[in-house]
Amino acid sequence: MSKTPKTRQVRIGEHDMVAMSPDDYHRLHAVRRQMGAQSARMRVLKSDLNRALTRLAQIEAVIRRVTLDHAADACGREECTSCILLKTVDTAPSPHDANGDHS
Repeated sequence: MSKTPKTRQVRIGEHDMVAMSPDDYHRLHAVRRQMGAQSARMRVLKSDLNRALTRLAQIEAVIRRVTLDHAADACGREECTSCILLKTVDTAPSPHDANGDHS
């Protein structure tokens, strides 16, 4: 909402209520719809992020298993794919360490 709606309090019976113009009400209603849609998008993005983090953890586990069989200490070749993958996994910061829990 670009401007604050002009409201006034009214009392009907024992209930306090807020009165506003129809235009202000429609703008307020539009903002509430936008917030609801944005909240739904955030839930989807959070779910997608959690799935991606789970897949990444599974991929890291596979890489570690493959490279443990490789004996990287004895290899020493700079172009060795297994050594490069293991070094990348070992040096990459975990998103959970840097930004807190993403669940």
